Amino acid sequence: MTRVTALGLALALCVPATVSAAPAYVAVPLGSLGGLTTYGAAINAAGQVAGWGDTDGTGPAHRHAFLFSNGTITNLGTFAGGTQSFAYALNDAGQIVGSSNGLGVPQLHAARFSAGTVTDLNTLLGASISSAYGINARGDFVGGVSSGGPAHAYRYLAANGMVTDLGTFGGTTSQAYGVNASGSVTGFAHVPSQDAHAFRYDGAGLVDLGTLGGNLSIGRAIGPTGHVVGESYLPGNVGPHAFFHNGISMADLGTLGGSVSSALGINATDTIVGEATNAGGGSRAFVHSGGSMVDLNAVTSGLNGATLTTATAVNDAGQIVAMSCTALLVCPQAFRLDPGVELNQQGLTGSWYEPATSGQGFEVEVFPSFIGPDVGLTQVSWFTFDTTAGAADRQRWYTLSGNVQGGQPTASLTIYRNAGGNFNGPPVTNGVPVGTATLRFDSCTSGQLTYNFADGSGRSGAIALTRLTQNATCSTTSARPTNADFALSGNWYNPSTAGQGFTVEVSPGSSTLFLAWYTYAPAGAGAGAEGQRWYTGQGAFSPGMRSIPITFYETTGGTFDSVIGVPHSVAVGTGTLAFQSCSGARLDFNFTGGSSSGTSGAIALSRIGPVPQGCVQ
Repeated sequence: MTRVTALGLALALCVPATVSAAPAYVAVPLGSLGGLTTYGAAINAAGQVAGWGDTDGTGPAHRHAFLFSNGTITNLGTFAGGTQSFAYALNDAGQIVGSSNGLGVPQLHAARFSAGTVTDLNTLLGASISSAYGINARGDFVGGVSSGGPAHAYRYLAANGMVTDLGTFGGTTSQAYGVNASGSVTGFAHVPSQDAHAFRYDGAGLVDLGTLGGNLSIGRAIGPTGHVVGESYLPGNVGPHAFFHNGISMADLGTLGGSVSSALGINATDTIVGEATNAGGGSRAFVHSGGSMVDLNAVTSGLNGATLTTATAVNDAGQIVAMSCTALLVCPQAFRLDPGVELNQQGLTGSWYEPATSGQGFEVEVFPSFIGPDVGLTQVSWFTFDTTAGAADRQRWYTLSGNVQGGQPTASLTIYRNAGGNFNGPPVTNGVPVGTATLRFDSCTSGQLTYNFADGSGRSGAIALTRLTQNATCSTTSARPTNADFALSGNWYNPSTAGQGFTVEVSPGSSTLFLAWYTYAPAGAGAGAEGQRWYTGQGAFSPGMRSIPITFYETTGGTFDSVIGVPHSVAVGTGTLAFQSCSGARLDFNFTGGSSSGTSGAIALSRIGPVPQGCVQ
């Protein structure tokens, strides 16, 4: 049994050891240029995506480069009179490179897209045929050039206009696909046998990165530290498999149970994305981080039935570009995957706290699609302290409320403060707005609340949130599982004493019922904020229980969102919470200590909001 001081109580709460949260993403559709295919190729720090898409039903004959920015996809056009253009890379300044054809330019030339203008880079590169596949923050770009013979990889330096032919390993052809901030390049170059080998170029000649045992390898992307990802064949030319090269050796990243994989993007933390086959032979987009490859379809919500088959790029914020393709380069849907779980789900209801300030925390309830289709509501109870430590009169609680949008991991909330009430009695109190907050969940077990008070206190900050108990029904995909016991969780109150009440979590996985009671001192009506009181309660729970004995605790000694002061909790009473239905309950209580010592009674409780799915009457 592990002793946990959380949400204001020091008590034995049997919870499993904390494990790293699995990645989770919310899909943002990129839209289309009017045709059947949209393909995203690159992403920058601002979350802008560059790629190409069909402009009509003719398919490849009319494909144009695009930029997706602030929710809008924009056609970047072609050279004058052209029918095709492709955007392959962009940097944080919004500079985009790719290729285009045009009137008198039947073959694709390297192109730069900027401010509505498409510039032919062929003359700049001194070539008759050219491509541009990568660009860095300085505006250096890379690709392949030819003046009639085999194509060679090149690097163009924006600072001095120098174009460097990167050569080969003794073969005929090379191609560059990525360049990092320091100008290091990756791609492939032929060896004398004309097999392609992945390379890294740091300014002093090509470095052969080798293979995974087969004849061929290709470098697809290079990270800020020079780490390279791509694909390589295994011994016997089996595969290929995605690889990661750390500057010393090449590692096989494996597959999703199939035989083939390829790594296409990498960021500063060595998060890698690409595509891999599963046991059934289907191509699936993957993310590789922390030593494991994960099918993005298993951790992404908002896909609405689409299957992600490839992921091409990832930025340092962890945003990913991914597509749902039905054939080679036929991709009806493209997405930007933003880290986080969709907030519009009841599974995020529960108890949350920051371990560094254990002794205070939050109770969250989400009412999915309560306001309208795909628009829900979240209600948060915040149990904390004054900025100065002290006795029970230094306890403070706030409520937060705001809409949640389907497909979004973030919600904007208003912070309210209630005062002027008495313990379990009139008058009814109403919340007064005192600030704003933003709530975000990165996974089903982690999140963040940022806050800004407008009450003259100057308080603002960010609180990292960890789920206190085991996750019951939160989902990282569009699936919404239910649990009859967990569905009893939520906000409960007695209408005659509105302005005070309870937030309850029933955690069958942790065998615990946990509640927080936001109320007032017995004679708190005239005490202002110092009249606020809150208690926490806990009882052992078994699946199917509907009458749960509870011990109540009063916590004092902490300070608002701070490690200063040591909160300590004391058992001050007992009670029983009996659920009579999914919308009605009764709490019997008896306080033998603390601020409400000597009080006892029974409270008829009604659920606030709709009954969650899965609740059994």
